Amino acid sequence: MVYRISPYAELVNHAVWFDYEEPPGPSWYDYFRNEQAVPKERAPTLLLSKKKGPLPPAFQIAAEIWCVSAELRDLMQRLYGSQVAFYEVPVVVKADRRPLPPTYFVAFSQFRHLIDWTRSKTTTYTRSYAGNSVETVTLADVPKAAVFEAMPKDRPMIWIETSFLADGRHFSPPGAYSVYTTNAAGRTMAEAFPNCFVIREFEESQAS
Repeated sequence: MVYRISPYAELVNHAVWFDYEEPPGPSWYDYFRNEQAVPKERAPTLLLSKKKGPLPPAFQIAAEIWCVSAELRDLMQRLYGSQVAFYEVPVVVKADRRPLPPTYFVAFSQFRHLIDWTRSKTTTYTRSYAGNSVETVTLADVPKAAVFEAMPKDRPMIWIETSFLADGRHFSPPGAYSVYTTNAAGRTMAEAFPNCFVIREFEESQAS
């Protein structure tokens, strides 16, 4: 199995009350579009406007832009090694810039196209870009529409699934950029940090 994984706590559900200062330069998604890891100089400063207890072990400040605690960082390093990098970022109270314990910005280094589009349930439509028509293939709006290629059994993986062009067609995974992990590692994270992650299960193709 493959899991789509994301932290439960995010700005939209008000589990974390903060804003952030993003350094000047390219956006985080510019790096994603170019299938590059976000560099250390692009890590933000978090500004807490309200604080109700400690920060959660993992949370998103934007779609697939994660911050994690030192304990979760250590677990992810053991599981994934160089597939993820962590940059310590400052956390300050917005009113008086009083510092709080830091958290760690997560930079994913693996960008993959691992959906098996021949076995997945798909929907096809045509869009025009700059006067040219492009056929777009996306996943059908049904449970477990995606089927992934067979995953390696000898190592955990975590990656961002990206869109791509092939044979004049645009293949578009769910969400602009989504994080996926092999199932044993995803379960390990979810069990070690309960009520912290949302995980969705998908099938793998059978290895030939």
